Amino acid sequence: MKLLKLLVAIAALAAISISPAGAQEVVGSAAITGAGSTFAYPIISKWSKGYQHWLAGGGEFPMAGSGLDDPPAGPVLDYEPIGSLAGMMRISDGAVDFGASDMPLKSEDLQKLGLIQFPLVIGGAVAVVNLEGVGPGQIKFTGPLLADIYLGKIRKWSDAAIAAVNPGLKLPDADIVLVHRSDGSGTTFNFTNYLSKVSTEWREKVGFELIVPWPTGLGAKGNKGVADTVCQDEELHRLRRIYSGPPEQAQLCLTPESVVATVFVLMRKGVSSLRTRNVLNFFEWSLDRGAKEASSLGYVPLPKTLVTQVKDYWAKNLKAGT
Repeated sequence: MKLLKLLVAIAALAAISISPAGAQEVVGSAAITGAGSTFAYPIISKWSKGYQHWLAGGGEFPMAGSGLDDPPAGPVLDYEPIGSLAGMMRISDGAVDFGASDMPLKSEDLQKLGLIQFPLVIGGAVAVVNLEGVGPGQIKFTGPLLADIYLGKIRKWSDAAIAAVNPGLKLPDADIVLVHRSDGSGTTFNFTNYLSKVSTEWREKVGFELIVPWPTGLGAKGNKGVADTVCQDEELHRLRRIYSGPPEQAQLCLTPESVVATVFVLMRKGVSSLRTRNVLNFFEWSLDRGAKEASSLGYVPLPKTLVTQVKDYWAKNLKAGT
């Protein structure tokens, strides 16, 4: 089933099974609820802690249910890093206040689902290698070379194609074991979109989407699951692994080939204005005050002109109470 048909089916079911009162009970606590992109989880988590600290210090955004004069007693944000596809599903059925996805939806799809969408932060998907004797930044890949590796055409680290772009680097005669996302992932969408642009063969055989038929490799859930698998040291097999993932998990060595990805926030129209205000307060604080935190984790904060456009978009498309 195509992505839109799947999401429309979920939204239609939610419209029948969840009454406005029921939906409010699902997201009726003081904490903001969100789900989706694992790529964005590190910065959303850091912003959440900074925002809570700011509120506790007397920030001007009171949380619903916390009292006008008292800071919230518990966490201000409950975010589940379950992947872009799952995040789309959660916001479509009204189970969370917002979803986060690394793949934008088309305007017609947003209209059918009753959603709005805006950018939050920019990052890069990079290849990470766990290879004995190879330090950070030492190994290089080209786009077509990465595509051939993920197509399974290049299976050894000592392959002449890898050696050709890494003269002087000692590479072992060992198997390349690939690791990729097993769940619906915006990282997968952006990485495979890049491979489709640099390799006609990849575009024709695999293509790009949140989930693709990977020709080879091991699947792992979430970017953390992939990173953990890459970093494992299995004494018996000495497997050498490579993966695509977000910059803050690139602990071993980065290639100069990176894929730019933008994280988008999805919100439902027609939700309680008080809850909408809470969510927008958090994102307003994050966009206005969170640039340093984003940069420290390897992300690129939105330019100020784009932040202004995002706020104008909120004003035109969401009714946020006070």
